[in-house]
Amino acid sequence: MGDVVLFDPRGSFSTLDKDLISRHKEYLKASREFPASPISRLVILTGKVERSGILYHEDNLIIVGCKRKIWLEIFINFRKSNVLNGIDFEPQIITCSDPWASYFYARLSSIFRIRNASYARIPFQLQIHADFLTQNWRRSGVIPLVKFVFARYAIKQADQIRCVSNSIAMDISTRFNISATRIISVTVPINVAGVKSVSEKSLPLSIGFVGRLHAERGLDVFSKAVTSLFKIEPRLKVIVIGDGPERESLRGKLLETIPSSQLEMLGHLNTLEDAWGKIGILLSTAPTESYGRSTREALMHGIPVWGVKSRGIDELIAEAGNEVVRELNVQLSSQELGETLRELLAHKRNDGYYLEYLERRREIIKDIGSAWARLAKTCQ
Repeated sequence: MGDVVLFDPRGSFSTLDKDLISRHKEYLKASREFPASPISRLVILTGKVERSGILYHEDNLIIVGCKRKIWLEIFINFRKSNVLNGIDFEPQIITCSDPWASYFYARLSSIFRIRNASYARIPFQLQIHADFLTQNWRRSGVIPLVKFVFARYAIKQADQIRCVSNSIAMDISTRFNISATRIISVTVPINVAGVKSVSEKSLPLSIGFVGRLHAERGLDVFSKAVTSLFKIEPRLKVIVIGDGPERESLRGKLLETIPSSQLEMLGHLNTLEDAWGKIGILLSTAPTESYGRSTREALMHGIPVWGVKSRGIDELIAEAGNEVVRELNVQLSSQELGETLRELLAHKRNDGYYLEYLERRREIIKDIGSAWARLAKTCQ
């Protein structure tokens, strides 16, 4: 029995986020339940920490905080690390959450160089997101270009590639001449533990934005949509949930159109459960949305989604139907946008999508866990 090793140098797990840990416990449980699975534990090596050592150890999931000394031990010879020896560390496979920082650390590590009778090195899974595949992305600066070159190499080397949609899987296979058998399409499961039952009730006269406030999220498109819609519906309220470098800039642009009494900027919230009730329609304006976590959370709370054309919106329309998911085009007239606004707000909040998602979520967890187990069995 061995360990799945997840490299997290960017420190996503360093805060011990409960939702993130809970999801990965579910993945591990599913992988252990796979027939003849060689997996016993999940060991996460996380960076950006205040202290080194074991940060979390429960239900066969271990989070190891890595500062410079431990990273060096992992790079040179992990078998000489007191921290890893203390947990009887036995790597079986590596999983990298991105083809850049995570893969770079994994590739440099002595774990990557493990050999056995049936495999030249330890197998690894690579996760790919849509921004990497966006047209002209690599030409947008030096850093994206370096990332693209590095990711291209990582993709060619990966034993298993995980992406969040079928369209991304097809792009990877075609663009990089990768066999479809090496690619799995599995979305990120949403935590449903805190979702409250939604009764049939009217939607508030408001539109909302949920996400980090930076330029890549299409904030200019959001501002244009607000300006057009306010001409038709001057009572419209705007709810913004999230924080980021463009927060004050966005506030200024919105206040040029709507009074401050109709704008709520709630900042970053640890839980959105109570905030969802304020939003009548969720606007999704990111041009490279690949999956859309917040859009699915909105639908689970009975809130329609209105988003600019992207992979995520196209797949969400196919999944949930165009009655509750519409494509947003801010080039249309205010009258045309106002008509769609009224059509979406005419819906009643209900549990329909939430109940469907519960069954889908069980399959997602099973697919992620079984992918780990199948990859691990290749190096037995």
